[in-house]
Amino acid sequence: MKTKIILNNFINHIESRPKMYVSKPDFMTISSLISGYFCAINDTENLPLNLMFSEWLNGNGEKTSLIWNEYIFSIIAKNDAEIAYSELFKQIKLFIKDLNV
Repeated sequence: MKTKIILNNFINHIESRPKMYVSKPDFMTISSLISGYFCAINDTENLPLNLMFSEWLNGNGEKTSLIWNEYIFSIIAKNDAEIAYSELFKQIKLFIKDLNV
């Protein structure tokens, strides 16, 4: 439960104030930031969020071997960076909601 609260807070902060975290917020930069944050969670909590999010996306849509950021960009947003940016937050929030930690 604590991890879900931390993740929700982090994602909400990035979504509402992206320029606090990166100078040019776009899909690739924000997804890299989130991927790095997920890696840190894995190192400290032994919770492989990058893998879990990728599996969650693939389980709820088209089955591929893509990691989550490429799945959102290529499959969901059809290579449109603006759509991918908005879908990024939508999909992560749905994933966190379903997360059992």
